[in-house]
Amino acid sequence: MAKYYFKQLPETERGNDSGRASHDGQGRRAPRLIRQLVELASHRRATVERDARGVALETLVLQHLRAVNDYGTLGYSLHYWRTAVGEEVDFVLYGERGMHAFEVKSSARLRQEDFRGLHRLREDYPAARAYLLYPGTRRWHERGVEVLPLNEALP
Repeated sequence: MAKYYFKQLPETERGNDSGRASHDGQGRRAPRLIRQLVELASHRRATVERDARGVALETLVLQHLRAVNDYGTLGYSLHYWRTAVGEEVDFVLYGERGMHAFEVKSSARLRQEDFRGLHRLREDYPAARAYLLYPGTRRWHERGVEVLPLNEALP
């Protein structure tokens, strides 16, 4: 279960620089806890929306991989890969034609940590072809990983 914490608002966000609670315009004091709850709810909503986008995108890629594999009778078995310390790859296709690993990201801004699972998999399976799919527009290679925009990877 995820843990969420209240964050102390900086002095300037409390309604005035004195640290006292602000008034709601009708002479009543607006409790700090309410503002903190609103902030927490906004953060949680953004997290849920981001997670939902990621799950939807992964599901789309999964369905595409299954369709191409089945329609083309390619004979791959479909897996995911995860280490004991939590590094993972979303989809691994393995068969007579080799191993292909796919990581799907929902952000167009990639970070080095987004490549971690694919790089780790390639350490254990150097012959594997690794792909990172993302909603950006640029295509490039990053230490053995082919980075592909989703609109190119999913014709």
